[in-house]
Parts: sequence; structure tokens; C-alpha cells
Amino acid sequence: MSKLLQLRGGTTSEHSSFTGALREVTVDTTKDTLVVHDGSTAGGFPLLKEGDVTNANFTGADLEIAKGGTGASTAGAARTALGVVIGTDVQAYDANTAKLDEAANFTGALQNGGSNVVVDTDIGATVGYLNIPQNSQSAAYTLVIGDAGKHIFHPAADTTARTFTIPANASVAYTIGTAITFINMTSQVVTIAITSDTMYLSDAGTTGSRSLAQYGSATAVKITATNWIISGSGLT
Repeated sequence: MSKLLQLRGGTTSEHSSFTGALREVTVDTTKDTLVVHDGSTAGGFPLLKEGDVTNANFTGADLEIAKGGTGASTAGAARTALGVVIGTDVQAYDANTAKLDEAANFTGALQNGGSNVVVDTDIGATVGYLNIPQNSQSAAYTLVIGDAGKHIFHPAADTTARTFTIPANASVAYTIGTAITFINMTSQVVTIAITSDTMYLSDAGTTGSRSLAQYGSATAVKITATNWIISGSGLT
């Protein structure tokens, strides 16, 4: 036959005036929880039960950061304790700064040492280089998308005439405004050609391939989807 363990119990009000013996356990019938006694404290120490701790009834001290808490009881105090104060430690949300990705345009004022820098360009576009990187070629060469903003260099060591070709927009779609420079250091002429699209010689307005003499330097700029304009020294 099974045995039944039944503890003494009473309401919360009755417990408040009851001092149980050391290590005695009673039942609070109002809270439906156990109460542990120490022999001297009236009311004893009620135990928590499942579902007891909620935002509405939690009255304990703020949980320390080192123990996984925030050390605070409000959102603002928590951000301060964690070092993420909005506007001080982290950037506040702004509709313009939210657009700083390669798919969106940004127009506004950026703070730079206390001064406003007006930005009205597409930050999603290629920013380019701080210098003009070199692509040295000693053979006939058709430019690639990675040549945008670079200079195509024909070194003195290559004593053969070469042709450097700008591909058609249909195959390599450089961004309008792309600039590419050509430099020839050899006595042999470098021909700067273009495939199907149009390249204008600056000032003259004539079109077609161009010849670049020794020590010549020329820069071609894309001005429309299928048009370039080229100018420089030693260029005919």
C-alpha cells in the first residue's frame, strides 16, 4: 500500500504570523508553494514555482553584466552599462545612412571633423583608385573591366609595335566616366583601337584607331554608352 506524505499548511496570511521549526517545510495554500523555515523568521521563505518569475512580479536586484545581465532595469541604463549609448557609442538610425550600400544612392551631409562634406554622387558606384595602377603589356591586348582607372603600359623592353583595343560596350560595359590611360615607352608605335563603338580624337573630332608614339601618353574617357574621347601627347 502506498504511503501519503502530508505537510502542515495554511494561507499566506496565516504563514505571516507563523514561525516554523528549523528545517521545517510547510505548504502555503494561497500561493500553492512550499515554505522553508529556519526556526526564527516569521512567515519563513516561500519557494518559487514554475511560472512565478515574470516582468510584472520580478523584484530582485538587477542582474550583473558578468552574470549575463545588463546591470540595469531600464533600456537607457542598460545601454549605458553595456557601452552602446545611441548617438554616443553607436550611430542613431538615419534614413540617409541606411542607404549606404551598393544598391542605393546617398545624398546629404557627412560629418568630417565637425565640417560638413556634401555628397551628391552614387556611393554604390566604383570609387576608383588613389593612384593610376599600371597594367604592363608586351603583346596585343584587349582591355578588360578591371582596367578601368588604370594605365596600359608598353615598356621599352618590348621593341614590337602593339595594338591595345578598347572592347565594345556590348561585351565590356565600362561605367560612363571611366578613364583609361595609355603610355608607350618604345620606339615602335602603339595602336589604340576600339571595337565597333566610336572613339573621337579630342579637338579634331575625327574617329577611328589612334597611333601613340614613343614617350607618348593618351587618356581615353567614356562619354556615353558607346562613345569615347581620347587626347594626349604623341597621339595622332
